[in-house]
Amino acid sequence: MNLAQVLVNKIHDIWIDFHEYVLPDSLMLDPSSLSAESRKKLVDLFDRIRLQRFENLAEQYLEHSSLKEKIDRGILAALGASKS
Repeated sequence: MNLAQVLVNKIHDIWIDFHEYVLPDSLMLDPSSLSAESRKKLVDLFDRIRLQRFENLAEQYLEHSSLKEKIDRGILAALGASKS
């Protein structure tokens, strides 16, 4: 889930609780709608970064996060966006 979506939808609880009625309006990739090549690119991206340690949220959103940039660029590439 996208952190910004969770905060905008104001889903509050002791634990983050994703209510079923919120999910259809959430912006998430549907793996079944992606081509086999796009899915492979995303799995390859996951394999490259899965053991890396993420910065805390403040560092990810307020400073430059190379790991977050890799993820963003990898998702955009898998969806066919140009490098520019």
